[in-house]
Amino acid sequence: MTTKTLHCDMKRCGGGCTQEQYEAAMRGADTLISLLPPGWKESVHENLGWFYEAVSPCGRLSVSPRSPGLEGFKVAKGSTASKTGF
Repeated sequence: MTTKTLHCDMKRCGGGCTQEQYEAAMRGADTLISLLPPGWKESVHENLGWFYEAVSPCGRLSVSPRSPGLEGFKVAKGSTASKTGF
């Protein structure tokens, strides 16, 4: 049995996020940024799992993957990063 290393920003949330999940989110963010025009910035955050998005240069748009099991991306006006101060 392999033991997974925990990697959690919010030690009391109980999500039990692993280092592998964190690294997967970082890779996903890097890939997403590579698909967008220059100036977009990545935002990776933890909330009972690791999530990522790309934020437009003006900070008013964000692009993130759809929920697990769905293909494609979603675009939103505003971003998690601008709402949480990232």
